[in-house]
Amino acid sequence: MTGWDRAYGATAEAVCAALDPLARACGATRAEIAQRRGFLPPARAPLLWFHGASAGEMTAAAVLVRLLRGRGRAFVAGLSAANRAGVDAARRSGLDDALVAFAPWDAPRRVVRAFDAWRPEALFLVETELWPRLVFEAARRAVPVFVVSARLYPRDVGRYRAIRRFLAPTWQRLTAVLAQDETERARFVEIGVPPEKCAVAGNLKHAAVAPAPRRWKPRCSACLR
Repeated sequence: MTGWDRAYGATAEAVCAALDPLARACGATRAEIAQRRGFLPPARAPLLWFHGASAGEMTAAAVLVRLLRGRGRAFVAGLSAANRAGVDAARRSGLDDALVAFAPWDAPRRVVRAFDAWRPEALFLVETELWPRLVFEAARRAVPVFVVSARLYPRDVGRYRAIRRFLAPTWQRLTAVLAQDETERARFVEIGVPPEKCAVAGNLKHAAVAPAPRRWKPRCSACLR
């Protein structure tokens, strides 16, 4: 753990403690605030954790779940989103067996509780959900972290570059950044993500999921002869 990790964690704990009453004043339910504090729904293993900001990212996450299952991987899908639009999109995704929750705010104790609840085998961050404590806790538990359908808005590149020295440990803890295209890959390299961790894998929102195979049925009894 670096000095930056400790400073970030202490600051995040203080900020998040102030966010709880604010969320309650804005209409958040008791269950929603509990999830923000890391009390996620209980889960069985094996679980893969998919986290995104809002509705678009959750749509992409659902595509990835189907792609992985279509390749024979059996797992519980844990979907977390940063806002209500994302949670609602996850619930409408058609993944009826998925666990859906608000993401814990990025403070040490909250993130630890969330990992204790879900105990994921892997963490998939959709697009730009690069939360330092979430990544730190995954690395501490030897959970691989993949940034999928990864993208950076041009206006954010300068902000990340300005603090790249502090974020360097976070970038080192990532397993891989799977960017939407070469331009996006170059942006992640520019902010300090090691080039060997960055690859182009396309945009999940445009990925096609093969339909389940249909069993052929004859149209008439003569076809059976």
